[in-house]
This record gives sequence, structure tokens and C-alpha cells, in this order.
Amino acid sequence: MIINRRNTVSLNTGVVNKVYTAVEGALQGITTSGEEFVVNDTTWFARNRKGSVTSCVVNSAQYMSKKFQYNLASYNGWKGETRLDRQNFDGFGLVQAEGAVYTLDEKVIVEFIKKYLLAINQPEYLISKYFSVFYGMYVKRNFFNLNGVPDELHGYFTNSSSSESIRIGVEFETGNIGSSFRALMKLNNLFLKGFIDVGVFITSNDKENCSARIWPSSNRNGSFAELENRNFRDNVHLPLIEIGFSPDRFSNNIGYLSERGGLYLPLATGSSIVHKSINYKVYLGDNNDEILLPEN
Repeated sequence: MIINRRNTVSLNTGVVNKVYTAVEGALQGITTSGEEFVVNDTTWFARNRKGSVTSCVVNSAQYMSKKFQYNLASYNGWKGETRLDRQNFDGFGLVQAEGAVYTLDEKVIVEFIKKYLLAINQPEYLISKYFSVFYGMYVKRNFFNLNGVPDELHGYFTNSSSSESIRIGVEFETGNIGSSFRALMKLNNLFLKGFIDVGVFITSNDKENCSARIWPSSNRNGSFAELENRNFRDNVHLPLIEIGFSPDRFSNNIGYLSERGGLYLPLATGSSIVHKSINYKVYLGDNNDEILLPEN
């Protein structure tokens, strides 16, 4: 699997590397051919309720999510699917705090944020977002260093120490853009309510080389490229590690991702249909649903 790290958070490098070791290791453990994650991106079709023929999903997202959760749980201090505050999410980890950490007096936080927004050339309307982030990081918690804080603002902080474990919440989103925003909202709420300290959000790098080739774009179009087009970081209210993925390669000579955890090949029925002058061979898919392949 090809993994792209998009950003980090204000944590000691050793802590961040421990997160990457577990999360990226769990992703790399999602394979279909040897040590590679190879995906068959052949486009299949199905008849909808109105009788029209449209592209359909034949690769199961559960193949990836369940393997990721299982792999993540194999790392010490990590669990797969976890439920907190009546919310299920894909992974949870505990990582010991390391290095110098800093705190911020709540009496000066608004003054600090206004100067911070000026220093990084961000609009003032984001003050509510950064209040949530910095209040949670430096007033309510003492795990974070000053990476990303301009040097001229370091005087607002007090050097501290921490021996606690940092709680990491992970969401692995393979679905559409709405599902991605729901996953981010879930991480936001878990942070604001004190159930996690850092979030990890994983999704496709882009549509062209990942999501639209694994799942037809009409159904599965979530990706960092799509999220960035919607200014999604304006709605991120927690320290967030972003990790993008894409397959190692695509091949028409490999099975499809089954929701039961293996690979499968569609079963030919020997029949065919014609729709708008196109001949389609009829097959049975992963759940014995009818799926169609255009004849050459």
C-alpha cells in the first residue's frame, strides 16, 4: 500500500513515530497479493430499480476496514474497533508522553489566539476553531510541544512535564465525502469531551488513483483531494494526524475484495441482457447479487 503522510501534530517525534508504526503497519498489513495491496479496478454494472444499467460496487470496503482493525490490535497498547461515549470508531491507542511539554494559562488564551492567527495569516473567523484546539491542547492537557507555534509567541507558554499516556482515536474512512465529515465530527466530539487526546484520520489520497478506481465515483468518492476542495480543516477542532493511502497497483487479473475477508471472482450465469444496444453478460457477485459485464 502506498501511504502519504499529510501532516503531523505538536507531539514529540518519538510519540508520533510510535503512532505511525502502529497505524501504518496496520495499513501495510492489508494485502491481496504477497505483500502488496493490488486491486482489480474493472468496472461492473447492475440494473437499478428503474431498470437502468449503472456502474456498481464490487470491491467491499469491509475487506479493508476489518483487516485494518484486526492488524492494529496486534500492536501493544492498541485496539481495533472501540466504543466510547456511545460512538464506535476504528481504533484506539495509548502512547506514553515524551519530551518537553507546555501549558497555557486560560486567562491569556484569547489574546494568544488572535496573535497566532495574525502570525500565520489566517482569518479571524477561525478563532472559535483554534480556541477549541488550543484550549484542549494546552489548558486541559499537557502532552504537547510548540511545534507549529511561531517563536515570537512562545512566551505565552509555561514549560511542564507529563508522565501520562496519550489517548489516540483512529478513523479509517473508505466511504463517500459525507462519511468522511461524519468521521471527523466524531473525532472532534471525542476530543472536546475528553475521551481522546489526538485523532488519526485515514482516507484515500485522491479519486483518480484510488477511491474512484476501487469504488465507482458515483458511490465512493471520499478522498483528501475532495476534502481539501471543501476546506475541511476549518472544521477540524482537534490535533489531527492525516494519513492518505492508495493501492500499490491495479490489475484485472486478481480477485475482488469480499466483505468476508478474502478475494472472490464473479460467477458466470451463462445468460446475457441487452440495454441501450449494449450486450452485458450476467454474473453473480459477492452476495449472489446480479452484476453485469459489457461484452467485448
